[in-house]
Amino acid sequence: VNIILNTDNLEIAKTIAKMMRGPSGGFSTVRAVGFRLEDRNQVAVSMNMFDTDATPIYRALEVVKFEAARYGLEVVGTQIVGTVHLDALLNCVEYYLRLVDWDRKQIIENHLIGL
Repeated sequence: VNIILNTDNLEIAKTIAKMMRGPSGGFSTVRAVGFRLEDRNQVAVSMNMFDTDATPIYRALEVVKFEAARYGLEVVGTQIVGTVHLDALLNCVEYYLRLVDWDRKQIIENHLIGL
């Protein structure tokens, strides 16, 4: 998961990434680096998320947003690189939409593919 910031300051992305990764005292299931998106003239906090049950994507995103705000910055986008579990994305939807009386059985595709 790449979290894109509205700056080109690579040191800020690296600082936030260091705070996010487990060995530095952050989330034990996250490894993170800061890197430059040359085509966008922005930087990103790039995370390998090894267990999105223990550390949901939305939780990592909220922490990066909080840390970016300390520098007067905002998150301007995210990227999913590679594969992701459907449950990890649904957890984000459930969190951000604050769904009430929601059941995953309401997802029509689950009925079409027999889940």
